[in-house]
Amino acid sequence: MKNKSEKLWAFFIVLAVVISSIGSTAIAANGQVNPTVDAQDETLTIIYVPDDYPTIQAAVNATSDGDTIIVRDGAYTENIFVDKRLTIKSENGYDLTLIQAQNIHDHVFNVTADYVSISGFKIRGANYSSGIYLGSDVDHCNIADNKVLDNMYGIHLYSSSSNIISNNNASNNWQGIRLQYSSSNIISNNSAPNKYYGIHLYSSSSNIISNNNASNNNGGIRLSSSSSNIISNNNFNTNKYYGIYFYYSNGNIISNNNASNNWQGIYFWYSNGNTLSSNTASNNDHGIYVSMSHSNIISNNNFNLNNDHGIFLTGSRINTISINTISNNNWGIYLEYSSNNNTISGNAFSNNNIDDVYISPASMGNVFMPIMKNFPFPM
Repeated sequence: MKNKSEKLWAFFIVLAVVISSIGSTAIAANGQVNPTVDAQDETLTIIYVPDDYPTIQAAVNATSDGDTIIVRDGAYTENIFVDKRLTIKSENGYDLTLIQAQNIHDHVFNVTADYVSISGFKIRGANYSSGIYLGSDVDHCNIADNKVLDNMYGIHLYSSSSNIISNNNASNNWQGIRLQYSSSNIISNNSAPNKYYGIHLYSSSSNIISNNNASNNNGGIRLSSSSSNIISNNNFNTNKYYGIYFYYSNGNIISNNNASNNWQGIYFWYSNGNTLSSNTASNNDHGIYVSMSHSNIISNNNFNLNNDHGIFLTGSRINTISINTISNNNWGIYLEYSSNNNTISGNAFSNNNIDDVYISPASMGNVFMPIMKNFPFPM
């Protein structure tokens, strides 16, 4: 009787394990839980170039969505059209893996699919096109750890959203990183020394540009007709003309950037409703030059050691200039040409050569609070 009972219990235990396994499979098949990673991996393919296919394009043609292409060390001459959701990466990084444009008029990587990842390549030679191009309505791509050089545009997003562009070196291109009609992208931790602009946003909104170094260009970053972007924690130094240039661009947040050793540190042209805070603009001709721009907030910035003006306004109205540190310039703050109805308050001035504040007779209705001079103050 005891043996029969033990056998019966053993049967039930085995049956429970089997039912549990079947039930788990059924639940997964019914979509009530996500498939396991192992189950997914069984359907995906890893292709090696040149082991499996001689070129990257041949490998792309042979893949399916979700596959991975790993490119061995070497030099590859081709233009690659990516129309599937793929991960394409080098085996050992961009120092050992070069992709040279075969056709200098075409993009080296032309991406038309969402969820593409490209990493670890040196990409060059698209003299009249882009090193990496994300085309119309391409979203959720990840472009990282590449060196993109000697192209017209290093990395170019056109009507492309929700992508991450990070840890790339975009150098010696005409423009390093260009966003055109593109929104909600993250551009971070890139280096962009180029011939014209390091980073250029054209008609692009709601992007985050952070922790980049766009120095040694004609201009560090330019925003043209672009709104609601966040520009933070970047270096825009030693550019020939502008560190930061806003052209018909409204409602952006610019914070914790360094724009030094340029001709103009920060330049606003017909740009309204921007907030500029906690930036440093030093050793320029002008720390910030505001032309025909209205309702901007300029606060908690450092404007030091500029050859002409710390802050210069011309034809600009209803701006708030407050709690800035302004020292060792020729003029601290200078308002001219009908710069009306601005509020200047709580700024700290020291050692400006000619004057701390000058307001031209043609500039009217400005509210001017007492000057704080000769900081730091004794406690």
